[in-house]
Amino acid sequence: LGRLRMTAETISSSRDLGVRVPSTQGPLEVNNLADSFNVMLERIQEASASTEAALASSRAFAGNAAHEMRTPLTSMQANLEVLTKNPDLPPEQTKEIVDAISNEQRRLVRLIDALQTLARGETVADEQKGMVDLADVTGIAIESARRAAPDANIAFDIPIGETEIYGWTDGLRVMVDNLLANGIRHGGGEVSVRLDRENGDLVLAIEDSGSGIPPEDRERIFERFERGQSPRSPGTGLGLALVAQQARLHSGTITVEESLLGGAKFVVRLPLEQPTVPADNKP
Repeated sequence: LGRLRMTAETISSSRDLGVRVPSTQGPLEVNNLADSFNVMLERIQEASASTEAALASSRAFAGNAAHEMRTPLTSMQANLEVLTKNPDLPPEQTKEIVDAISNEQRRLVRLIDALQTLARGETVADEQKGMVDLADVTGIAIESARRAAPDANIAFDIPIGETEIYGWTDGLRVMVDNLLANGIRHGGGEVSVRLDRENGDLVLAIEDSGSGIPPEDRERIFERFERGQSPRSPGTGLGLALVAQQARLHSGTITVEESLLGGAKFVVRLPLEQPTVPADNKP
């Protein structure tokens, strides 16, 4: 009991959660108490490590977000100062500056929307989930993408049979929307979408005819604020991070392969085996 008390005092003063109490040097009851104490310490240590990792990730994310937002805000400020100091600029120059400000403002709104979606994705409650037909979600997303990019050629192939999974409809739509937007933006105008079932998974494959993604970049592109080979490429750098987040939140995976069309092939695998869902939880 004395050793147990001394260990507790050591942990309290040093905050070293890696310390453990000897559990084989006393009577049975004291050893059992020491074992329980060690189990408690282990759980506290795991929780503390998880909290520290979350805080570190949040600090890094906040820093990156601030950096990304500073660029459009600085550009807008500079252009506004030009307009303020030069009220007699020719109309064509004024229009050019106003257009630049509008573009930066839209970029900022997209960034904030993406950040909000990322945050929302991490806090989805179970009552917001239900059985979702991924074929329907994908079809609706494709129709929306075709309206937004009428010059893109998007083919869609779905299997015969079950295409339902348990998940969050809005999150799955975000995932498909961003994969389609990525394929249209970088894919050379031709995008192929296919749903299939394989080894207990529902597999969504979206491939394009673009320049592809080098093997050394195929994991990095899913990190937040990454824009592939060109940091000046359009977008917020959060689209594929959202895809990876939703794949993870739906107990799935996302990988990148070479496409037979010549570009990149994004493959999302989502489990078909689902937990029991109450009838009133189906959308």
